[in-house]
Amino acid sequence: MISKSWNRLEGWLTGLLALFALGTAIFEMLVRLAIPAWTSDGPEEIIVYTLVWALFVCASTLASEQRHVRADILLIRFPQQGKRFAESISALAGLFFSVMLLYYGALAAMEAWELDERSVSMLRLPLWIYYACLPVGCFLLTLRYAIRLISLIFCFQPALIVTHEILPVPDTEKSERESRP
Repeated sequence: MISKSWNRLEGWLTGLLALFALGTAIFEMLVRLAIPAWTSDGPEEIIVYTLVWALFVCASTLASEQRHVRADILLIRFPQQGKRFAESISALAGLFFSVMLLYYGALAAMEAWELDERSVSMLRLPLWIYYACLPVGCFLLTLRYAIRLISLIFCFQPALIVTHEILPVPDTEKSERESRP
């Protein structure tokens, strides 16, 4: 229940950020067409900031739905206990990776805050806003991997392991030959 609400909230936030980036891009395109003298480099920076934030927010949802980077081709060959072990190792590796990115991303964002680093565009936006997406997104990712690892170890259910069966690629030449009279 909480996971679905969490996914829905992240989905809405990601969608709103992407919609804002799209609206900014359309506005900038119209300004460039209608009044070229008013163009600036500010909108491009806003688009990059919002899309990068959307990317890091949606990574958590992808991990919770098991749609993040995975090696399913190996997993479908394992017996059930092997799948559980492989998924646990995968969740542990994801947890380690996200904790490391959380730590180093927080250091980068704090350093940008302390140095008052600014972008080179005319907006001169603080770079800590840009860098902060890494620790925020990785904090969400860390929570998801921790929940997954705990679920796999302490309250395992076979439904926790989702594999995507590999479908054979249809032979189009063969089907074309068979359809000819």
